[in-house]
Amino acid sequence: MDLQNLTLPNGIRVIHREVSGAVAHCGVFIGAGTRDEGEDEHGIAHFIEHTIFKGTEKRNLFHILNRLENVGADLNAYTSKEETCIHASFLKEYYGRTLELFQDILFHSVFPAKEIEKEKQVVIDEIRSYQDTPSEQILDDFEDLVFTGHPLGKNILGTGFDFDLRINRGAGAFVCGEETALLASIEGRVTLSYSCRDLQEDRERPDGRGAGGSPRACRLPVAA
Repeated sequence: MDLQNLTLPNGIRVIHREVSGAVAHCGVFIGAGTRDEGEDEHGIAHFIEHTIFKGTEKRNLFHILNRLENVGADLNAYTSKEETCIHASFLKEYYGRTLELFQDILFHSVFPAKEIEKEKQVVIDEIRSYQDTPSEQILDDFEDLVFTGHPLGKNILGTGFDFDLRINRGAGAFVCGEETALLASIEGRVTLSYSCRDLQEDRERPDGRGAGGSPRACRLPVAA
């Protein structure tokens, strides 16, 4: 497998594989997950994964979802204990469109308050669904026993009522720290130079550390 691996001046690590074919794939991995949450932030990493798509400085929810869906692409995300990932599969000619949307979501999300309120119930329903599925719940219970008292022992989704109450009280905001690693994985008929040019353009935020630094990847302002 012919993989190319480099780190850009802005700190983003790039794993690139150029292959022939009509379909390309891209994922951006943020080095922050459930294990990085504070004591009063359980479930926030997963909640950010849900709400990061809800609006940016220039797009609303509808525009974000349709930006790739209208060209037959698939956009999704997941949270683990050690990372959060946004990923997409698309026809190779829409690579530029996909990466521009990733940049907008990662660095310019605004987390609209009304969308946060709606998404709380979605996440709570997801938590209850897992709790009603013994084959899923037993895995969380096992890890809680193995890693008792350690951040790896916490389940990813959070804990139902307490999670809802915590957000309503505005207990704080989960912040991907200034030194959080970003990794972009790209496979498709796209050149490495093209990928690096686009990834280099926009890691900075107004509240970031500037060129060559590692600004915050995402912040969730929690309403009191």
